Amino acid sequence: WQTVVLDEAQQIKNPNAERAKVLFEINAQRRITLSGTPVENHLVELWSQFAFLNPGLLGSLKQFKSKYAQASKNEDDLLRLRALVSPFILRRLKQEVLTELPEKTELVHHVELTSKERNAYEAVRKEALETLSDGSTHSTISLFASLTRLRQVCCDPGLVFEHLTDTSSKQKEALQLVEDALEGGHKILVFSQFVQLLKRFGQQLKQHGV
Repeated sequence: WQTVVLDEAQQIKNPNAERAKVLFEINAQRRITLSGTPVENHLVELWSQFAFLNPGLLGSLKQFKSKYAQASKNEDDLLRLRALVSPFILRRLKQEVLTELPEKTELVHHVELTSKERNAYEAVRKEALETLSDGSTHSTISLFASLTRLRQVCCDPGLVFEHLTDTSSKQKEALQLVEDALEGGHKILVFSQFVQLLKRFGQQLKQHGV
């Protein structure tokens, strides 16, 4: 190939993944990667980007880990790494590109749990505390799972407890916000990390003709 461009290049963040290994082997004169999040968790992901972009620049993975494992905490190591890779990186900030956009405005809506929702939250919280006191090797993983369940309960207890079918307080508030925005002639994007919550909210919107 003359030129290979990887869009959403964070998809090769794991150098041991089959996808990354195949792409590393592509024969191309020029290589470009595009990514909004080239490094999401740790610096090995940066090595993986450059294993595609400029093979050998950062040495082997073992050498890279040995040299830069502490770069996120050590300013000198970080400066050395930055000097090495910066000539190959073009970084554009939103304020440089979208100068016509106003600054983001955030409005926080506090939603009180109903007594039933609070009871569901307490049930999951107590279960999490029991997991903590367990002391088993799996307790940390179980704790993170419990924290996710707590977040889900705050969004919609039905995500955790199937028998709780009432529309959650948060969904009711969100529905009101959507209807108010539509009346004002606005367009809306609704985000959630929980796909099932979006599906349930989508059903609510359909029932209200949205």
